[in-house]
Amino acid sequence: ESARLIGWPDGKLVFEHCPLSEFINEIERQYNIKIDIQNQNEKNLELTGTFDNLSIDQVISSVCITFNLEYYQINQNKYVIR
Repeated sequence: ESARLIGWPDGKLVFEHCPLSEFINEIERQYNIKIDIQNQNEKNLELTGTFDNLSIDQVISSVCITFNLEYYQINQNKYVIR
């Protein structure tokens, strides 16, 4: 089944079986940032979860912990996941 952004009522972002690449696209749009994924194979990892009024650092950190990845911030609006 294709990825789904279920909704974002009251500041919630809800994802169900969402490829990491689509999750990143939505997070970039919601937080007005840019995130680069260094390993192309990781773009297909599937994510299911709810993010409720979290900072961008909390969101990226949660995803990285889930998939045993690392991230770093290049500047105020750019992050890299590796």
